[in-house]
Amino acid sequence: MNLRSLHISLTLSLCLWFSLVTGARLGASSLTSRATCSSAGGLCGVASNGVPCCPGLTCTNSDVCAGCATVGSLCGVPANGVPCCDGLFCTNSGSCHACGAVGSLCGVPANGVPCCTGLFCSSTNTCTQI
Repeated sequence: MNLRSLHISLTLSLCLWFSLVTGARLGASSLTSRATCSSAGGLCGVASNGVPCCPGLTCTNSDVCAGCATVGSLCGVPANGVPCCDGLFCTNSGSCHACGAVGSLCGVPANGVPCCTGLFCSSTNTCTQI
């Protein structure tokens, strides 16, 4: 009877020790990964202050790092929910466009206001000079 309780005690101690060691390792690795900012396409790293980060990129609402999009591509969407296009406008259809030049169709940013760089947008939705 005494030998059996000693066996149970040793087994429980071994299990407790193993769970503590494994937990410490997992905790250390999660701390390491949380401190690393991710690159494009990877899951957003989480800085020690708890803010998701991607160096030079934006962290999307789906927790993936992405750059702000370029002309013709879909707008990048940072974690604050505001679509972005590098130096461009994000249209209501979610694609990036530059504001139009003379004779071209007006660019339309996400706020719905047509734009033409340094020009006016006519009633026919084309950019014109006055």
